[in-house]
Amino acid sequence: MSHQAKVVEVVEASDGALAVRARCCDDESTESVLTVYQLARTNEEIDAEVAEHLARVAGQHADRERAKAHIARLMA
Repeated sequence: MSHQAKVVEVVEASDGALAVRARCCDDESTESVLTVYQLARTNEEIDAEVAEHLARVAGQHADRERAKAHIARLMA
């Protein structure tokens, strides 16, 4: 299964900070929030930070699903 994380909400956390809520595979249990500071950076720098967070969320979901499947074999 290919895991795809995406941004599902952006909220102004405070003056100068945005909270970016991400989710993988539309699974609410995978939700994670990244707070983006230093908004005067370039769009490319902000994109890179968000992309890194999305990759982390997708990786954690993939690891969890793999581990669950692996451990499930012990229930036989």
